[in-house]
Parts: sequence; C-alpha cells; structure tokens
Amino acid sequence: MELEEYRKSVDSILLSISTKIQNILKTFSEKNKITVLQFQILRAIYLKEDITIGNLSKNLHLDTGNVSAMCKKLEKENLVNRKRTLEDERVVILTLTKKGYDIVKNIESALNEKYKTILETKSEKELVEIQNILEKLNNIFSDISFLVANKDNSKGGIIDGRIYKKV
Repeated sequence: MELEEYRKSVDSILLSISTKIQNILKTFSEKNKITVLQFQILRAIYLKEDITIGNLSKNLHLDTGNVSAMCKKLEKENLVNRKRTLEDERVVILTLTKKGYDIVKNIESALNEKYKTILETKSEKELVEIQNILEKLNNIFSDISFLVANKDNSKGGIIDGRIYKKV
C-alpha cells in the first residue's frame, strides 16, 4: 500500500472513530442538558480538581478565551465555581459544584455501563493489544504534531529520543 493511500485509510478510520465517540458523548450530554464541550470541560475539572483555566485550555487543546467564556456560562448554570487566586487575580481556579459533579458521575456511569456490555465480550489479551496499538498510534501522531509545530524542520528533528532526518 502506498503512503498516501495508507494515510487516507488511517485518517478515514480515525474520523469514523472520532465521530462515533462524539455521537456517544452527545447522546449522554444531551440527556443531562449540556453540550459535549461542556461535558469535556466538566470531566477535565473532575479529573483534576482545582485546575486553572489556562491548564484546562492546554489539556483540552482549546483557546483560553473560549474556555473562559464557557466556564462563565457553566458558573451561571451552577455547574462550576470560579475563584481568582490571591497571588494573581488573572489566574482563575475551577472546581465542580455538586450539580456539576453529579452530571459528570451520571454520564461516566452510563458510559461505563455501555463500555462494559461490549468490552466483556473481549479477552484480556485482545483489550491489551487494542490499547497497545492505540498507544503506538498516539505516539505516531505526537511525532507528526511535533513536526507540524516545528515548521522549520528542513534537517529533521529529534522526537522521543528518535532522530528524524529529512530525506
């Protein structure tokens, strides 16, 4: 298989997976009267309580201004608390309210139930293989992302200790 054909095939598979994940999240988010992005923000705060808007933006790979605006909206809906630090008023710390916490737990529980139904049909070996392949794929795209971010890579670069030379 040629490189371009391979890349298109991988891109198509990843787009299909991404679309399915978004549709799953949309179903559960809408049942809780929030958007997928709002759920992703709430879940990120749940996973790392007392996170700053800046770090949340980095974790979600979103613009800080957009995340800040969304968090203000989530605060108005009583899903998050926003608190400025005493050391630097520009820094805002986010925590979940009970209502926000309950929504995340509700969606996570529903997701776990659906995952369990499917994953119980797979062997431990098969699940480990899938996870290993996904980790390898993630590493490949991390490397590609590095090369894209370092536009002046005329000589190549070093990624994860591996040297890439431009051919």
